[in-house]
Amino acid sequence: MTIVKSYNIKATDDLELKILRESPLRYHIAFDDQKKPDGIIFSIPGFGADSDINYQLNLIEHISKTYNLIAVCVEYHCFFSRIRTGASYGLNPYDMEIFLDIIKRYGIELDPDHLDFDSVVTQLNDYVTTEKQKDPKYSEYKENIFATILPKKDEYQNFGILQTIDIITVLSHLKSLGYADIINKKPLFAFGSSHGAYISNLLMKFAPNTFDAIIENSTYVKPPLKYIVGQEHDTKSSETLSCYKDSILLHAFTLTNWTKDQSSPRYFSDSAYEIRDLLDSDQLEQFFNYKNKTELISYHCIEDTIASFEDKERYIEALKKSNCKVDFNSIKTKEQIDGELLKTFSHAMGMSNKKILEKHLPFLLKKYANSTPTDFCIDSKISYTTSLHNIYTYDFKHSVFSYS
Repeated sequence: MTIVKSYNIKATDDLELKILRESPLRYHIAFDDQKKPDGIIFSIPGFGADSDINYQLNLIEHISKTYNLIAVCVEYHCFFSRIRTGASYGLNPYDMEIFLDIIKRYGIELDPDHLDFDSVVTQLNDYVTTEKQKDPKYSEYKENIFATILPKKDEYQNFGILQTIDIITVLSHLKSLGYADIINKKPLFAFGSSHGAYISNLLMKFAPNTFDAIIENSTYVKPPLKYIVGQEHDTKSSETLSCYKDSILLHAFTLTNWTKDQSSPRYFSDSAYEIRDLLDSDQLEQFFNYKNKTELISYHCIEDTIASFEDKERYIEALKKSNCKVDFNSIKTKEQIDGELLKTFSHAMGMSNKKILEKHLPFLLKKYANSTPTDFCIDSKISYTTSLHNIYTYDFKHSVFSYS
């Protein structure tokens, strides 16, 4: 019988930003309690619809039933960073300055008893809606405001590193639950789309001897700064853009503690960029020295406006030149959109998680039935040094991440 269990474990603190994590790291596993599993697979959602936790719970249950795997979903750091998954809107000082200028321009007096986000934006919306009804030529007008997305659990966007370490931390915890033999002798897989694909590639970087194969769809290769430093990067290109009520166009960025202010201890330095840059030549050279065993199965659309196709091609070429196992599926024509596996000629292509696993997993399970030892088994110590001599290390023997 397939069952789903959930665990709360201690999370790794944000060592880069020197921020302690208050919330435990939560993850979910699906497995058949009557059978010995044939391996482990991690489902790694991004910012899209697949980040809905109920969808993920159903997905890992389906995967476990269909392929006799332990299927895992990790609520990694800043997992709930969209309104539909429980995040909320707020106004940071920059947002508030713009908002108050708009209120002043319209001569609106805010209700002092209702100054929460929804109330003040509703007051603005109602005023604009009433005013534009007076003149038909303004019927489609929407006022532009800025807001900050506040993730659940009082989290923020560290971007990539902490999220990757969370997944390795869960894998380590699975060892303590009695799955060490499965981890060290059976195949391990991960798959993800968009930001989940990015985390998957970082997993390959920090655990080069652990995952037998990773299936990724539409990762960004260069760190997108608007997700990392938000408004400081470009106020004209928001992370999300949505209609809010009838007359408001809401430009939003996820809360971040990174800054472009070089005098700040939370400056997003060259080191912070390099460790997240999948194309950085020095980082790649260090990665190749670890003789990565992971097979990368990759998909990307040439019309992707979120994650650069050209950067992806350069990344794939670098991997191939160093004899990494790569299966790159480049989607260059609309004729390749079949309506089942691929549904749109754009970022992530509306790819079906179930269909992509159906296409690849049966073959991968046979190919890697006798998996080679993982980083945990061989007590790896995986370190990356940046141009500023910062060192990011995961010690698999002691299951400890360090940064100096």
